[in-house]
Amino acid sequence: MWRLLDELEKCPTLVPSLSVSEVKHQRAQLQADNDILRRIRTHRNKRIAHVDERHVWPDSHVWQDSIVTVGEAKKPLEDLKSVFNKISAAHDGHTWSLETIGMKDTSQLLEELLAKP
Repeated sequence: MWRLLDELEKCPTLVPSLSVSEVKHQRAQLQADNDILRRIRTHRNKRIAHVDERHVWPDSHVWQDSIVTVGEAKKPLEDLKSVFNKISAAHDGHTWSLETIGMKDTSQLLEELLAKP
């Protein structure tokens, strides 16, 4: 995404109906999520990527200091969707969907597939 925004700022004629100030606004919208993304990376790097049942976590404060709620985790995805749609709509009038899939969706799909002969 950052490269796309860089290119749009360098060459505004790629999407003429999107001004440089609008591109900067889109960049700022994504940069506002940096703290949430940093906390998600900390959790991934310190906890998830190093899961070992025998390991005792002396750094439990790392997770407590980096708690991320479900709503916070969804915000960067929603912002990314918004930025992509803004650029896409300015380019050719089309918008795209970016949705997360929940457990219920997967279960329902499997049930439907199993029900078919």
